[in-house]
Amino acid sequence: MIWLTRLCVHLIFSAFFITVIVAPVFANEDCASDNIEVGEDNDYFCEERNSPHGQRGYGQRGHDQRHSCSSPVPESFTSVQDLIIDNSLIETTPHWFLLAAGKNEQTVLLDFIERAEVSRERKSKWKHFLTIVWMKYPVQYIRTDTSSKIIPRKSQQALTTKENETFQEIEKYISEDMEKASINIEAESTEIILPQWAQPEHSSFTSLACLKENIPRDLAIIMTDTAPDPDEWYNYPGGFFIHSRDHGFVPTPPFPNGIGGAPYRCGEYAWLATNNFQSHRYETAFTNLGYSSHFMEDMGNPYHTPQVQIIPLRFIDDPTYYKYFEIGTEVINYIALHDSYEAFLNKYWTETLPVPIDPRGKTFSEIAGSVTDYVIITDPVQSAKMLAEESWNVNPNLFWNCYWRYIKTGRYDFENDPVIVRKTIDRVIQTERYTRGLIHYVTGGKPLMISINSACGPGGEISPLGTVSVQYGTSQYYSIAADPGYLIDGVNADWRYIGGSDEKTYTTVVQATLSDHTISATFKPEFVPDKNYKIFDGFNTVARGQVLHPYSGTLNWDGVGRVYLTGGNGLTNTWADDAFDITTDSGFLTFTRGGYYEGIPDITPIMHPGTNQITINVRDIYGWSIGYHETWVYYDNGMSPVMMSAQTGTEGPPAPILNATETETITPGSNSG
Repeated sequence: MIWLTRLCVHLIFSAFFITVIVAPVFANEDCASDNIEVGEDNDYFCEERNSPHGQRGYGQRGHDQRHSCSSPVPESFTSVQDLIIDNSLIETTPHWFLLAAGKNEQTVLLDFIERAEVSRERKSKWKHFLTIVWMKYPVQYIRTDTSSKIIPRKSQQALTTKENETFQEIEKYISEDMEKASINIEAESTEIILPQWAQPEHSSFTSLACLKENIPRDLAIIMTDTAPDPDEWYNYPGGFFIHSRDHGFVPTPPFPNGIGGAPYRCGEYAWLATNNFQSHRYETAFTNLGYSSHFMEDMGNPYHTPQVQIIPLRFIDDPTYYKYFEIGTEVINYIALHDSYEAFLNKYWTETLPVPIDPRGKTFSEIAGSVTDYVIITDPVQSAKMLAEESWNVNPNLFWNCYWRYIKTGRYDFENDPVIVRKTIDRVIQTERYTRGLIHYVTGGKPLMISINSACGPGGEISPLGTVSVQYGTSQYYSIAADPGYLIDGVNADWRYIGGSDEKTYTTVVQATLSDHTISATFKPEFVPDKNYKIFDGFNTVARGQVLHPYSGTLNWDGVGRVYLTGGNGLTNTWADDAFDITTDSGFLTFTRGGYYEGIPDITPIMHPGTNQITINVRDIYGWSIGYHETWVYYDNGMSPVMMSAQTGTEGPPAPILNATETETITPGSNSG
């Protein structure tokens, strides 16, 4: 009977062991009971054993959706191309990125904690906590025909307060460690890591798209140079937050129009570009198109379209943290991952990606350059939102991959992760397609045309006359010719003088660039220097106290030599009773010698080369009589002829020629009126 008693006790104990201990561990649906509560004293530990489905981590199971059967579970979830973190998992808990862990990820996180600079007690607590929650909130790996995804293995219940607090402790430590790594990278690097696509990427996306759309080189340079500019518009206190708003977009409920301004900035500048393009103001058009492309390209960056709660590390210990961010949210160093991801893209924009990762051995720039098609855009705002939604769908997985890459290696060596590289290549290709589509939206894919309008005044002609339409970048020749008796006064292009003055003919070229142009020509009577000629006959009268007006007209002088008034066609005296008053458009002179003037007035000081307006008056001074001699204008053309004496008719010194500043007087008793 003793042996029977022992057998019964043994059977009861075995049944108890199988029912209470073993069954929960190997249950079909649960590796750990839903009722497990994680606490300081809970030493529950469970790990699934080897099975026909392959080695699995804590709480994992695989399913082949196509064949409705079990499926092997990959040891590393992050190495699976096109793996989707299903929204049902993301929406279940904010800590999904630590729950969505394969066996490999679970191992490296536990190793990461083992190396953490915290107390042994805290390490044990965190490691114990993770093994429990991975079993309590298990995930399932689902294979489909074309992809795979991770979903919650069962309907998730809300995390307890203690679970949330412990998750945040771990996440905060990881965030702080990321911050230290970021500081070290920045200290070692001479490059500035910016929170946006960096300048080379914006410029390169734009430059490549312009090349494919056959945009003229000068306009492509304008667009390429202005594409990075919007990142410089926010360098003022508080500008970081406005920058983040204007350069990002989250297409998510409950906001029907999403959150963020990037699509609207893209549409605003695309509208300005289109209006200026249609008016042939191409310089302004492509400046605004550069701005528009910047905001479109930002939508191709998954870190600008986040699906995760963004809590910058510097806010974690802020006293208001628990007021504005409830305890159930995750704590991530989004900025560190964002900046490091864009630094990775910046570096390999011009450096060849590691060959084992990308067998093509290309740079991101070369990959963008290989894109041959484009997205047809009819509404830039909606298209920017579409690109943002694509990136938004990629964001959780890319963030998840980058997060785990750091935990695995302690570095931001994203170039060595095939999944991160492939997702980035896809975003680069799509960004280039949308950028080119934006250019095509503005230009219509048609050759750019320039209108040139020509006009001219009387006295000549310009050919061709009127408005001509020419293809952008070509040269339009113009010929200007003056009529007989006229000269070209000047030729102006776009209201600026370009030449032709005093010419009979002139040829110029107008380059059909930047905007519409005008060209105009004006003409003037041809200048013919006067020869010596008589300007008035002599006259005498006994009238007293009067002023006579013998001449008012023009004198044409070529600026050579001196100009005189003479008594004939030679250097002979003329006279006035009592004085000559001479006014030109350059000055005034009086010639007198008391009551009677005789001599050869030199009027050169008040003459200028060209046509001179001149008025000659004769003025009575003493009231005896008034009159004047026949008078000529005499141009000596720089010569010094031997002149005959007016009194003797023999050779001798010339008659007195008055200096322009002299006033002559005669002594009493000489010839007087």
